[in-house]
Amino acid sequence: MRLTCEVCEAIKFAKGKETPCEECMPQAMPENQEAWMMFQISRNQLIVGGMGGVIDINIMAVKTVMDLYEIKNQRECMEKVLQMAHIFIREMQKK
Repeated sequence: MRLTCEVCEAIKFAKGKETPCEECMPQAMPENQEAWMMFQISRNQLIVGGMGGVIDINIMAVKTVMDLYEIKNQRECMEKVLQMAHIFIREMQKK
């Protein structure tokens, strides 16, 4: 099971401890908050190729989330989400 923010918060709350969000997630600059949120919601929607290799993030899933959250400048947000996804994928491939 992958530890998500919701699970981490529930565990820490139950133990009466603070969540280690600053250690776990980088602080997004104010102009990147929307893109960061869209990435966090859709980061599990990856396209996987043969042998389990991750190819990319599913842009239709990102678009759906942006529509649900009524993101105004979707082109700019999508570009930022794709940049974040590519960094995320590169880091996953290193492990």
